[in-house]
Amino acid sequence: MFPIKMLLRTYSLSILMIDIIWVVLNAVYAVMQATFELFRPPPVKAVRLETVLVIGSGRGVGREIAIQLASLGAIVICVDKNKKNNQDTVDIIKKQGGSAACYNCDITTKENVEKLAKKVKFDFGFVNLTLTSYFWLIDQFMPDMKKKNHGHIVALTSVAGLSYIKDQMPLSVAQFAVQGLAESLMEDLRINKIDGVHVTLIHIYPFIIFFNACATFASDCQKRLHYTCPHLGAGVEGYAGGGHWLENRPAGALFTPALAASASLA
Repeated sequence: MFPIKMLLRTYSLSILMIDIIWVVLNAVYAVMQATFELFRPPPVKAVRLETVLVIGSGRGVGREIAIQLASLGAIVICVDKNKKNNQDTVDIIKKQGGSAACYNCDITTKENVEKLAKKVKFDFGFVNLTLTSYFWLIDQFMPDMKKKNHGHIVALTSVAGLSYIKDQMPLSVAQFAVQGLAESLMEDLRINKIDGVHVTLIHIYPFIIFFNACATFASDCQKRLHYTCPHLGAGVEGYAGGGHWLENRPAGALFTPALAASASLA
């Protein structure tokens, strides 16, 4: 019995040492790659003539993303439950010479989501890029992306999805759910070996990103949408691997956790 126990302990110790070495090597590699990309950033992702669906485009982060994507040549499908705000976003985009369409929908109801998806597909056909963290919406567009092996899903969450924020338990739970959804989508794409569809998880930082209540635009806070780690077959958030990124800059007055939640989940 003694040799068997000793062998088991030796085996466990060996596995532990291998895991530690693997983690250290990956950490060193990540730091080196992040340093390299700091001085030589990956190329900007081209979105010209791509059909992009933005949820919550009526205000805040959603509006700024829609405007920035349109300025880069994308055809933006603006979706929000507030008809006036959403139309204002579309008008801003068109005034700047961009292309956008307005769709009013309360996406908290599955039937509404199904109707929206049907109408969007009828009007535009294939949607290349979807900025949403709602499973019902993803479920409507992901099959087409997989079939064509082309597409990009961007999920917005906040730092509440990384760590608990005092007196914001419901927000933390919701943001953790968004992170879990994004990671599950990445794993699904990896297992099915679909390398043309990418998933990006964006962590918005409350109290750092701002929304200007007095001006239409703001440009002092940078956000990056980038997909990385091509060997995984799908993108991940952060500087973990090479790939592309897309930059835009919203800003203005204080952006609270509640506004972060509404921007990423509504």
